[in-house]
Amino acid sequence: MEVRRADRLTVIDDSYNASPAAVLAALAVLRDVRGRRVAVIGDMRELGALSADAHEAVGREAARSADVLVGVGELARTAVEAARRAGMGQTHVVADGAEALVLLKRIQRADDVILVKGSNSLALYRLADALVGAAQEAPH
Repeated sequence: MEVRRADRLTVIDDSYNASPAAVLAALAVLRDVRGRRVAVIGDMRELGALSADAHEAVGREAARSADVLVGVGELARTAVEAARRAGMGQTHVVADGAEALVLLKRIQRADDVILVKGSNSLALYRLADALVGAAQEAPH
C-alpha cells in the first residue's frame, strides 16, 4: 500500500493484489481517512466458488467505508450490487481501468482520497499513476 499525494488529491495505491482479506483491510484504512472517500475496487480473481460471496462481502464493507464505489470488471459488479443493497448511493461499474479513469476525472472533487485495489492482472497501477499524474498537471 502506497499513499501518493498530488495537488488536492490522495491516492492510496494498493493495486498489486486483491484477496478478500486484503481488500477488506484496505477498505478499513479508507474508512478512517478525512475527505470524500472513493473506493475503486477491481475484480478479485481466482477465488473459484468463493467469488460471489467474497465480492458481496466487499460491497457491504465498501458501503460502510466509502462515499463512492467504482467497481472495475464483471466480478466487481457483484460488489457494487451488494453496496447498493446496503444503502450506498453513489456507485458505478466500469469495464476496465481506462474507463475508470474517464469516470473518475468526471466525478473527482478536490481533496478526494481514492483507494485503488484489484487483482494485479487488471493493471490498476496504471490508473493510480494516471490519477496522480493528472492531478500534478492540473492548473491550480
